[in-house]
Amino acid sequence: MKVTAAFSNNADGGDSTSNNAQNNSVYAILGTYTAGGLTVGANYHMIALGTNAAALNDIQNFTAGVAYQFGNGLKLSGAYTWTEADIAAAAVQDVTLNNFLIGASMPFGKFVPKASYIYSDSSIGDSQQIAAGVDYNLSKRTKLYTTYSFLDNDNARFAGVGDGSNSGAYNAGNGYAAGVWQQGFNIGVQHKF
Repeated sequence: MKVTAAFSNNADGGDSTSNNAQNNSVYAILGTYTAGGLTVGANYHMIALGTNAAALNDIQNFTAGVAYQFGNGLKLSGAYTWTEADIAAAAVQDVTLNNFLIGASMPFGKFVPKASYIYSDSSIGDSQQIAAGVDYNLSKRTKLYTTYSFLDNDNARFAGVGDGSNSGAYNAGNGYAAGVWQQGFNIGVQHKF
């Protein structure tokens, strides 16, 4: 078992010099356990926002995940994340997200097909994503990879990876309506030195 903890009391360098309670402090702890083909982990972190983020009091996140690799190479995984943004304005509701992921991969010779499904339930709307891809191992340290994903938002949710506009923001100000869907594709090479 491994446990890692971290703390920073001046996360962005622009904090208050007269009131330490207003500084951007980060607290984090991670625990992982591995036995045979099983890996389990949990992480909690909190960012207590200070003078540079007057709209938010803090952001908290908890993640738990599990993966199991069977003897034939089949790997199944799952994860849950909870995130809450504590909005500073009293009249504005806090934003809460609950994300659920399941995934699988299975090697066939040098090919490793992989797929995942994510469902996100939040106070600002729901979304879901399906992704599928394949890795091709050129050697023990080098592989080619490709993935396609489809992200579908309900009528109240903006979730995405950017819109390719000058600002890169995915929001109504760039001409998008909530509920829009996105597709993504990547291809690349990974080499471990």
